[in-house]
Amino acid sequence: MANPRDFIEWDKPHFPQVRDLQIFSSGGNGFYIFNRKKFSYSIGVSLGYQHTFVIGDNFFINFQLTPGIGFRRLAGKTLDGGSGIVNKAAWQVLGRTALGYEFEHFYLGAMGSIILRSFRYKDYEVELDTEQFRITIGKRFDVSRKR
Repeated sequence: MANPRDFIEWDKPHFPQVRDLQIFSSGGNGFYIFNRKKFSYSIGVSLGYQHTFVIGDNFFINFQLTPGIGFRRLAGKTLDGGSGIVNKAAWQVLGRTALGYEFEHFYLGAMGSIILRSFRYKDYEVELDTEQFRITIGKRFDVSRKR
C-alpha cells in the first residue's frame, strides 16, 4: 500500500505489508503467423503458482513455478542442405525467485528466472533454455499533493 496515511495513522518509514493478501491474475497472448508454412511457431497453455513471503517489516522473498504444454511446428534445415517440418507436442517450465528489501527512501531487489523448453526433432532432444537475472535499486519519491 503506497498511501497508508490516507487510511490509517502511519508514521513508519516503510509501507505496510498485507500478509494475507491474495491476488488472482490471468493473461493471454495471441499471434498471427503470416507465413506459417515457412516459419516455426508454437501454441500452448501454462498454469502456475506464485507466492510471496513477507519477513519482518522490510524484507520479502517470492517464488513462482509455471509449467506448460503445447504444440510446436518446427521448420528446420540440416547442415547437408535437407529440410523438414515437424509437428510435435512440447513442454516448458518457468521458475522464478525474487527477493527485496525496503529502506526508508530506497528499495533493493534481485530476481532470477529460468524458462526450460524441450521438444524432439528427428533423433534429437532439443532444449531451449532462457535464464535471466536482474538487480534493482530504486529511489522512492513523494509525489503526493499536500492537503
